[in-house]
Amino acid sequence: HLACLSSSLLNPRHQPHPAYREMMRAIDHQRDTSWECFLALIMWVFRVVLCLMRVIYETVKTAWPKVCYHRRAGARMRGRVDVLLKTWCFEPYAGLIENDFYYGNLRSMLEREGVSSLLICGDGTGVSEAKMTDALMAGKDLDAVPERLFLPLWAPLAVALDQLITSLKLWRLYFKSKGSDIAIVSQRAALDCLGPMGNFFYFYIAREAVKRYGAKAFITLYEGQPWERLAWHGAKAASASCRTVGFQHTIITPYSQGLVYPNEGSWEHPAPDIVLCLGDVTKELMESGYKDQRAAFLRFGTFRKSSGSACKPSPSRRTVLVLPEGFLEEAEVLFNFALRAATVLLDHEFIFRCHPRFSFDSARTGLIKEPEGLSNVEISRNALIQDDFNRSSIVLYRASSSALYAISSGLKPVYVHGNDYPYVDPLFKLSCWRESVQTLEEFIVVASQYATQSEEYASQCWQPAAEYIDSYRAPVSRDSVRKFVQEARINQI
Repeated sequence: HLACLSSSLLNPRHQPHPAYREMMRAIDHQRDTSWECFLALIMWVFRVVLCLMRVIYETVKTAWPKVCYHRRAGARMRGRVDVLLKTWCFEPYAGLIENDFYYGNLRSMLEREGVSSLLICGDGTGVSEAKMTDALMAGKDLDAVPERLFLPLWAPLAVALDQLITSLKLWRLYFKSKGSDIAIVSQRAALDCLGPMGNFFYFYIAREAVKRYGAKAFITLYEGQPWERLAWHGAKAASASCRTVGFQHTIITPYSQGLVYPNEGSWEHPAPDIVLCLGDVTKELMESGYKDQRAAFLRFGTFRKSSGSACKPSPSRRTVLVLPEGFLEEAEVLFNFALRAATVLLDHEFIFRCHPRFSFDSARTGLIKEPEGLSNVEISRNALIQDDFNRSSIVLYRASSSALYAISSGLKPVYVHGNDYPYVDPLFKLSCWRESVQTLEEFIVVASQYATQSEEYASQCWQPAAEYIDSYRAPVSRDSVRKFVQEARINQI
């Protein structure tokens, strides 16, 4: 059942932290199974009611853009397109042809190879879908379509039925295997698969889009997310010859289970037909786990802009750039750590820069104090991250792929580790230059010692790290685009 693919519990993106697994084993050993089952059934009934309410909500949400933009949508959703690219949009929504957040100018590069393409756009913020739809449909870019327009009106009801049937079968498995580890998993999965429908919708969106345009290739981002597999299934359901493509555009961490170890011997599509890798390092990390898969791995590159030439370290700047990934929990961890450091390291400046997914005001409520109350803390308003790189000496990070680009700009990476959250350092293979700290005292020592180093000595220590980053990712070239077109057999009649 496709509902199983939409469940993060059954298709985890990352391995669970060892401490979490130990905690779950202890809880399951001590629990009263009868009482646990009763509570789970009560929760199941509640989720079934929520699921039915979502059918109404999602149906109305799907109908709105179809009614409001019927004529404009008809003009954009006809003809044939060779390549479909599923992307996430962030404000501002204009200029997607040359400045898509993930695919950059790939559409222009494909056009030079005689390949037509179209962006299927989702709301990357999670709260501005209506605003994004209005902006895209009012704009002049005729090759960018909001994803909701491809979703059939009956899809929410079909998803709810599949979720309910799958959940009942999981309950049946629970009662048949009661007392075993399978029962524990099936009980939780019976609840989890009745969750939000967003992941599931991508099966229908991809199927409808590939059918409508006769696409030869369907590209998604490749991060190990559940929705990616559902989109590949949808594309194959529309046309078995359509090549599914995963753009591994970001970093791989020690816990990237969904990327490095795909499911083997399963009925699902555990991997796309083609994987476009960020660079040689990620290609090597992934290939070893796909021995029984027929996926083709290409060193493709990245569209993210760098400074153009490497900038050497400048320890005397005494400025710490704080870079969280696009999750509020991580932003709160890093910003609070930096706020405590800023009260001690008065000779250092701290720049807080949020991921485009959310604004700083969203993270403010979880902070231990207001950053405006500290004279050496600044909230970045720069549109380009390179502007912040150019005035910083240290980057404080956890899972952010921007740490790679920070190194290319001469910054010293300092990873914040803790026992309460998993180890997600994207630079875990780098054996030099980076530092890992767990306490405030450790960071103060690292920052203070680095500030007194000469630029010459820092550059010597930095050079091997810069070479590693060059092998980790490189700019997308015309040659890499041509190799993709050839591998996907797009220009073949």
